[in-house]
Amino acid sequence: MQVHKYVELAAQDIRFDVPLADACYEDRQKLCANVPPGSARVIRCLQNNRDKLSGVCRATLFDEEVRFSENIDFQFPMKQACLQEIEMYCKDIPHGNARVIRCLQNSKTKKDFGKTCLAEVMAFEQKSSQDYRFNFRLKKMCKGDIERVCKDVCHPDEDQQVCGGQVLRCLTEKLDELKSEDCRKEVYYFQKMEVSNYHNDVILAAQCRNDVEKFCKNVQPGDGRVHACLREHRKEISDGCRREEMILEQQEAEHIELRPNLLKACSNERQTFCGNVQPGSARVFRCLAEKLADPDFGPRCRYEVISKLQRRQANWKL
Repeated sequence: MQVHKYVELAAQDIRFDVPLADACYEDRQKLCANVPPGSARVIRCLQNNRDKLSGVCRATLFDEEVRFSENIDFQFPMKQACLQEIEMYCKDIPHGNARVIRCLQNSKTKKDFGKTCLAEVMAFEQKSSQDYRFNFRLKKMCKGDIERVCKDVCHPDEDQQVCGGQVLRCLTEKLDELKSEDCRKEVYYFQKMEVSNYHNDVILAAQCRNDVEKFCKNVQPGDGRVHACLREHRKEISDGCRREEMILEQQEAEHIELRPNLLKACSNERQTFCGNVQPGSARVFRCLAEKLADPDFGPRCRYEVISKLQRRQANWKL
């Protein structure tokens, strides 16, 4: 309990985080001199100036961010922004193991979920997608599988390498080879984050940055809207962006939960016609396709299913 309280204080006030305060003393004087300590303001200032930090400060900040990812109590801005949502949706969830954070993620689409809390949760998701070590649950559940199937992708302990999205990409590509069911569940959860918000796929986001600015800059991220926009401009976007969207689209083909537009459009049809169909291996989608002619099949869902069938004719992997 005493250690927990100390880490909680360190996450709020850099003066209680001796390693970070020492490593970033000069950076703080240079970049955050006018930022008062407390409420995680200095830590957030350092995060916002990450590219300008000295090597030792950047590395120490990274280590502390990994440590803080384990508990909502160590995520001061998010906890403060989400006090009402935690009380409404997560009050009986024990803290630790990122359980309350996951509860907030699962609740973020609910009607009464506040915009300030939503912004913090989405920022946390983007952060956890930048390096698998920021994703506490995935890092913990997938430790053995990462060492077994992705050990050559990134060597952070050897050269303080930032892995970016490389390990996360490896896990999604080798999903069938993962032995831990808990790891598979966390990778699947990450995939749902990817298809919902393009920012959560850092490799795709980097490849598609210019294309998003050119074709989709007025599209609000979330619910797969930017992905849909990029695919509408499939013939016009850059080769790198087109390749990344194709990789993601192939992943989506396996599971209806990875298709936000179709999932939303076909929620009633899925319940009516395919309620007993086990998700995975495109089984739910095949069920919906078989029921297209039913008079109770809604036009919005029919449009989404037919669009996917047409895409599959162009590429059998989809």
